[in-house]
Amino acid sequence: MFAEGYIGIAGTIGVGKSTLTIELAKALHFEPILEEVDGNPYLDLFYKDMKTYGTMMQVWLLNHRFRQHREFVTRISLGRIRGVVQDRTIWE
Repeated sequence: MFAEGYIGIAGTIGVGKSTLTIELAKALHFEPILEEVDGNPYLDLFYKDMKTYGTMMQVWLLNHRFRQHREFVTRISLGRIRGVVQDRTIWE
């Protein structure tokens, strides 16, 4: 079996990040972490006016991904999960 760890998937919209994340997580017995679009208060506003809401959208995404990262690093270190495959990461 594979050691504990973290795999981040990066790519543009529509290239199959979520599908790869799910399939790779299944194969490795890791937990998939998918990019959440529900609950983002800036998403609709961003698509209406990218110039005005672009920075707010990116700050929200960075904060959300940081919280996700902190949570799964803690869960891995406590032995609650073996590892994760994450669709979109704090590092991109």
